[in-house]
Amino acid sequence: MYLPVRRLLPNAVAIAALKSSKSVDFNALQPPKPEPILQESRALLDVEAEAYEERDVLSRLHVYEYNQPKVFRDCNAPDDTLVFDSLFEGGNLLRAERIFRKIPSTAGSQQEYDLLIHPDVKNGAYRQWFYFEIRNGKPGITYRFALVNLAKSGALFGQGLQPVVYSEQDAAQGLGWRHRGSHVRYDVAVSPMAPPGANALTFQYEFEHENDCVYFACIQPYTYTDLMDYLELLERDPQRSLTCRRTELCQSLAGNACDLLSITSTGKDGLPPDERRST
Repeated sequence: MYLPVRRLLPNAVAIAALKSSKSVDFNALQPPKPEPILQESRALLDVEAEAYEERDVLSRLHVYEYNQPKVFRDCNAPDDTLVFDSLFEGGNLLRAERIFRKIPSTAGSQQEYDLLIHPDVKNGAYRQWFYFEIRNGKPGITYRFALVNLAKSGALFGQGLQPVVYSEQDAAQGLGWRHRGSHVRYDVAVSPMAPPGANALTFQYEFEHENDCVYFACIQPYTYTDLMDYLELLERDPQRSLTCRRTELCQSLAGNACDLLSITSTGKDGLPPDERRST
């Protein structure tokens, strides 16, 4: 089973196995210059976190559940609610809830969301990678996200690292993944959605464009399809193919090929690949 890679055009079918020849290559677009480490006051972030905890929650609205599109349709969400998705290769957002508080924010227009990420397959203790898509964001509104079931007790997100963000409208102008987000905080999770002992990454983001589709990730994604594309390049390379041979060892339960790479020197005696010593 192949899930789509988000290099596809925006109108791609959600669970298509096809790849577009006109797709955008995430990895080919790089920031125009090195990005600096985010400098923010830990003391101010602590004060801000306390202010959020003091504003009682009025209600929580379940707006997204992985592979259950009816959730958003049936929740009667306000028109300005963000639309989430992660049903694509590498995506792992499990659940999203919009938070409404009794006392509105004094910082202007703001929305707040708690998010759960799906743990790694067969390893529920590993919950650190995240990758998801958001639509329906509006410039001028501050969106606050809290990923509340992360496993690590410490992370570089508390030391100046920001999530990476990919805007489809920016990509059309040649800009790919970039570190974005402000008020980045990594601490013990306090959300009722969080499992015991979990930690939370909290950050804020403001959309720069109307009608944009924006992706958020822990770091630039490198998918199974990216790897397969790279292996195909090796096979077509007249020099590298002399020392590297690719064969299918088996298939995963989803039907994806698990390849075996045999890497060896060309040898002085000119033996064919099958007769050379492999490593």
